Amino acid sequence: SDPQSYLYDFDLPEHTLLIQDYVYGYDMSRVRNLLINGKGRNHASSLSDRDPRHRYERLQVANGKRYRFRIIYNSFFNCPVEFSVENHRMLMISTDGNDIVPVLADSFFMTAGERFDFVLQANQQARSYWIRVRGYEDCAKENLYQGAILTYKSVVGRALPQKPMVKTSFCDNDKEEYLTVGDYEQHLKKTVSYE
Repeated sequence: SDPQSYLYDFDLPEHTLLIQDYVYGYDMSRVRNLLINGKGRNHASSLSDRDPRHRYERLQVANGKRYRFRIIYNSFFNCPVEFSVENHRMLMISTDGNDIVPVLADSFFMTAGERFDFVLQANQQARSYWIRVRGYEDCAKENLYQGAILTYKSVVGRALPQKPMVKTSFCDNDKEEYLTVGDYEQHLKKTVSYE
């Protein structure tokens, strides 16, 4: 019954991601971490992003198929986030439960309570890739970011992605143009202008 079902091959429950902020030791004065489905890098530790002791959420896709992903952001703090998938563009098809005219993007911004749906075409080299979330505002003060791992089904084992999770820019798609949905600077201007 979904009028946009022609855009994707699979709509699987395991491709729903809940992003949330997190505090340590009941200290509600500041955000200390971001989690994806309750998992991710522990920012209270000094372990590197690639340390196998981190428990990252893992998702699988098959080469040549198109998957609908549903992203939900549950946040208490003023912590907008930027979401991207390493080396993959996302076809944005829905926001807050409402279908939109599909828009191709390399990343998108979310604030507390927002939901986005996108279609990911699994058309890259069969290996593991980072799903990246970077925090701004309150989260930027703590340099908070988080990752999950997207792996192609033909990959054997639980290998981590080859590239670093965080770079100075999320734009690593080797294309001249980088497309973002929900301009963070515009969001900030709107927030300031209403106060």
